[in-house]
Amino acid sequence: MTPHLMKSDLIRLWERKLTPGETLTVVRHLESCSECAARAAEAVDSQAVAEAWSETLDETLADHLRGDELLDYVDGNLSPAAMSDAAAHLEHCTTCQDDVADLRALRQGPRRRRWQQVALAAAAVLVVVAGLAAIVRSAVTKPRPGTVRHPSISLSTATPPADARPAEWRALVDAAVASGRIAPPAILATLRMPEETMRGEGATGTTPVSPNGVVLEDPRPQFRWSGSPGAVYTVSIFDGDREVARSTPLRSSVWIPQHDLERGRIYRWQVTASRGKEMWIIPPAPRHAPLFDLLDDAAHRDLDSARRRYPGDHLLLGVLAAHYGLQEVAIEELTRHHSAHPGSQSAALLDSARAWPQGDGQ
Repeated sequence: MTPHLMKSDLIRLWERKLTPGETLTVVRHLESCSECAARAAEAVDSQAVAEAWSETLDETLADHLRGDELLDYVDGNLSPAAMSDAAAHLEHCTTCQDDVADLRALRQGPRRRRWQQVALAAAAVLVVVAGLAAIVRSAVTKPRPGTVRHPSISLSTATPPADARPAEWRALVDAAVASGRIAPPAILATLRMPEETMRGEGATGTTPVSPNGVVLEDPRPQFRWSGSPGAVYTVSIFDGDREVARSTPLRSSVWIPQHDLERGRIYRWQVTASRGKEMWIIPPAPRHAPLFDLLDDAAHRDLDSARRRYPGDHLLLGVLAAHYGLQEVAIEELTRHHSAHPGSQSAALLDSARAWPQGDGQ
């Protein structure tokens, strides 16, 4: 007789602490054992499980190697280009690395046909877990008479358990919580150069320009400056001394490049304005040309991964954004965290991010 599952197995499944092989075993048991499937509906917050997976499953699967692709990768049956793409994905995706390792271990079994069937299921771990969501949905739509919920073991989808975060992310969050503040990264001091004071007749004071002194994530940022009636503008973007983008003549004081800028670079930019025979530069001398840093690929992937995996963990997302210098994003996420978890600790983290020297962002 096959032993029944423990409640701890079900909780570990939802927290994604099981290995792919363990996950496959647990979910297959749930598919064949109505008693354990019913207990699963009691052991976890069924509605939350179903809703969470229905919202995130499609997007998550699109960003991982699928079962067939994993099989062909392990067998060496992909085209050279596809093999190269898969290898590049595996360099930064620990989930798919684990799946490949499990498939290779399963392949060593004596029966090839059986291995293919099992390996395909193990490779698509997220699909398998989605199967649990389907089981749970069924339990929600067909509740058992007299079912009693157990709040003490009900799992919330808003914020995952702290120890479920990857170690590197967990260390950043723990350090921020322990210190009670988030310090600005050094890159911001490089981007925010002190301005010289304009003197004498003709001094025009400050002219707001954006972005200036910030780190950005969007490779096609929006450029803004103070306009003047009847003026025509041309925006130029420089990487060092090399001009990398230039706008067509503009009548408005807003512009978005038509092509992505290269990530991981610090850019400066300026606007050449003209009206009749008059011509001037924005911002005017002796102000420095505005600078901004475009988040590099590794940091962008890291943030994107955190948003997909932990969309409700606003503390993690805020700390990561701050770590990479995205002040406005950090403030937005930490504000959400403070709203959900009001208290002196969350307020201190939010206030520390707001206290950074201000640049002109998006």
